Amino acid sequence: MIGLDKKQFSYFIKDVLYYNSITFGGFIDENYQAQKIAGRIKIDFISTTDLIEALEYININNTIYIGGERGAFFYNDPFQHPKFNEFLELINKKAKKTFKIITTNSINNSNYDVIKNSNLNLIFDINTFNKENDNYYNIIDTLQNISENIFKINFLFNGDMNTLKKDIDILLNINNNYAKKHAFLKLPEFSRFHSNEDKELHFKALENWEEAIKYFNNIFTYPLFSIRDLNNFPEIEHKEVNIDYYSFNIKKARENFLKKINDILIETENRFINPINICFLLPESSYSFFKENFPESNAILVKNLSLGGSYTVSGLLNRNDIYNAVLKNRRYNLYVAPINMFDKKLRDLNHKHALDDYPFNFILG
Repeated sequence: MIGLDKKQFSYFIKDVLYYNSITFGGFIDENYQAQKIAGRIKIDFISTTDLIEALEYININNTIYIGGERGAFFYNDPFQHPKFNEFLELINKKAKKTFKIITTNSINNSNYDVIKNSNLNLIFDINTFNKENDNYYNIIDTLQNISENIFKINFLFNGDMNTLKKDIDILLNINNNYAKKHAFLKLPEFSRFHSNEDKELHFKALENWEEAIKYFNNIFTYPLFSIRDLNNFPEIEHKEVNIDYYSFNIKKARENFLKKINDILIETENRFINPINICFLLPESSYSFFKENFPESNAILVKNLSLGGSYTVSGLLNRNDIYNAVLKNRRYNLYVAPINMFDKKLRDLNHKHALDDYPFNFILG
């Protein structure tokens, strides 16, 4: 069905206003950050009228996310929509020169011309080349024909170095210039909702993860990595990346973390708050790094009890994880919670507001 009902449209417009994000409908997830856990639901495809109204509110001076953005209510692959080409042309009339991003792996040749004629930047999910995948030849064709529009390539490491090397060889044989683009090597993760197969894949990948990082870093000009622990990462040559991807570059991620903590300590000192009364709430990815660099400061390790499994980063924590951690140690006057566990409207991944009903004092940092 094409055309949103009143409730769907209200969320659709909120994504436009809050995130400069336009979803086209289809199979989507109400919680983008937890889409692999929560599964996908379906809403109706948007209509031309829905899109025209959304374009009245879009900010053409900022990046436009077509299909969804972190924290948005909805996320989908816009190429599902039967009117994708028509819709992209409508967006281009309003925002021809605006930087636009889509994450996908489902392009077909009917989309090529409209993509080439727009300022559209694709984040392309290869994961791994597999001829048994129904989409295999379509992926190869896309990589051959619209390489200039592909901004970033995503690989999923399955633990097999031979597979990784083969995948990279296939990509560079298609076009060697892909070595000069941003390329992201993802470590498969699992939650308590995932299968044993997903769990086994994670631990298999961990066995060769360090070797994979080093190999990948030597191939690509702008390599990006899943970073599970700031303190436990192989020594590699530092390479610059786009500022939007600093959290996937170990040197930048460490520098940003240290600066953030130092800024908070200076701010609280200026407010005459005794450091002995301050405690940082930290995920597994940064806790040991913090203790090593700020041995005199207080910290509580916040476990991801909501999702469980292998998740270590703050972006997938929620308010309940913080609440449970602090309840076990309420001796401090002020707690510092990770700001990136909340979206632009200060909601966690369950869309609970950061400031609602906390029985203790905290700041975001």
